[in-house]
Amino acid sequence: MLHNEQKQFLHALLHADADVPASVAADGKFSPAQRFQVYRNNVRLILTGSLKKTFPVTEALVGADFFRTAAREFIKNAQPQDGDMSFYGDLFPDFLSDFPPLANHRYISDIAALEWAFYSAGILPEKTPVATPLPENTRVRLQPHASVLSSPYAVFDIWSSIRDGETEALSRIKTDTPCRILIYRADDGVTVLSVKEDLHAFAEILFHGAHLNEAVAQALAVDTEFPAEDQTGYFLRNKILCADE
Repeated sequence: MLHNEQKQFLHALLHADADVPASVAADGKFSPAQRFQVYRNNVRLILTGSLKKTFPVTEALVGADFFRTAAREFIKNAQPQDGDMSFYGDLFPDFLSDFPPLANHRYISDIAALEWAFYSAGILPEKTPVATPLPENTRVRLQPHASVLSSPYAVFDIWSSIRDGETEALSRIKTDTPCRILIYRADDGVTVLSVKEDLHAFAEILFHGAHLNEAVAQALAVDTEFPAEDQTGYFLRNKILCADE
């Protein structure tokens, strides 16, 4: 009974056309509908504010008004699952990829995916980096905060231009230029790199866990001149790898 009432209350909070819950009473000055509208507005403002902080480049691209509209639609069906708001918004890029008004601007959802990877890299944990030299047959994987992305669009250049305040450069970017990206947290903050296809293949297999020689083989299959020793050293020096447990 209580669970059903809680579900109805939550549904009413997030849907402006829903009936005001019977448990909301008048207080003399304000009607139940007026009182409940205050709750609705506060919830929407808090959740929209959280999305704005996580996806500032996306908001800059679509405009503040459009972003608020998209956020409102997202919030209706994607509520925080607990009191920790740290990971609220992880489904926002997928929502944008299916959002009808963006059907002719598919790169926007990929920009949002990059922003989520950048944001989460700053808060996800770090496991003990693997030691060198590696024991034989050791399987490794990317740190929890590290990820790789690929897109058929120039999302790295677009994201970088807006982040750096160089919006005039956007007109010179060819949107349909593919890119591949590596994101990880370094000692001085989150690092975002545009990488070649061979390094992306190397990092992608390590994201799922593999032996280093498997990752090198994957990269060499893409480009026979892949600098295996240099790139492996880079990943080890920057503590991007941990044991695959």
